[in-house]
Amino acid sequence: MRRLLFSLLVLIAAPHALRAQVYDVAVFGDMPYLRDEAARTFYLPRYHGLLESISKSTVEFAVHLGDYTTGPFCGDSTVNLRYTEFQNLQKPLVLTYGDNDWTDCARGGFNQLERLAKLRQVFTQGNQSLGKVKIPLVRQSDAPQFSAFRENVRWTHGEELFVALHLVGTNNNWGNRERPTDEFVTRNAANLAFLRETFAIAQQQNKRGIAIFIQANPGLHTNTGERTTRATRGFDDFLRELQTLTVSFGKPVVLVHGDTHHFRVDKPLVDRLGHAVPNFTRVEAFGHPNYYWVRLHVDPHDPDLFSVRLVRVETLR
Repeated sequence: MRRLLFSLLVLIAAPHALRAQVYDVAVFGDMPYLRDEAARTFYLPRYHGLLESISKSTVEFAVHLGDYTTGPFCGDSTVNLRYTEFQNLQKPLVLTYGDNDWTDCARGGFNQLERLAKLRQVFTQGNQSLGKVKIPLVRQSDAPQFSAFRENVRWTHGEELFVALHLVGTNNNWGNRERPTDEFVTRNAANLAFLRETFAIAQQQNKRGIAIFIQANPGLHTNTGERTTRATRGFDDFLRELQTLTVSFGKPVVLVHGDTHHFRVDKPLVDRLGHAVPNFTRVEAFGHPNYYWVRLHVDPHDPDLFSVRLVRVETLR
């Protein structure tokens, strides 16, 4: 009788366990851009509708890929408003920083590094996500040598490992000189160290796959084989490391970014022989003026593990 009861319990629990392995993540970024009153009138309802759509969805958590404003509008009022919006989301939310959020703030008369310090002060309190529902995060700042980089975070859901790294547009703040900025040098070293550590943990824990979130389009080849014309010097180290680690890992890896506002899903990473790396997928999310979010679908029965689809958000009346 006990054996029969145990068998029935297994049969009942198995479908639930199987369903629990399949889940979705909401991804959006490069919004809202509200340069003037006309833009506020037209785009703000769409942005609020997008946030409400995510809150009402079945996703496990959300990621904002950065550029939550336009460069001149970097004051504390904008920072605090975005913080309040993200905290009111009904889902856990992880934020990466974009160039509009600090490096480009000089256009509005702000000091870049002061703005970066403000972002860290406001958005990285505690070791958990934003949102009304929280998920625990591992911060790179737990390591004394990287104590400044609270925004670099890693978390686990299901059998997948997720990581957000601080790589921004405008050539990753390399600068306009032959030598990179000091800020770039220290952050680049931190990003590479956290990336290596993430892949090492995924190997040790036998994770099914890795999802990496950054703001910048790092200059990967397009799906037509043409090299982007954007400056990429600030991303060369990252791309070399990403290629080496992805090939060695051998399991699905997805890189999700924003920056150039062009929705795409492709396999642009190539190995040293110029062949596509089959276990790598790049996803670029929509951005202003297209106020849609992307559903990153995680299914262990899919050989690629990660797939995507667009979610259209109708303006709320």
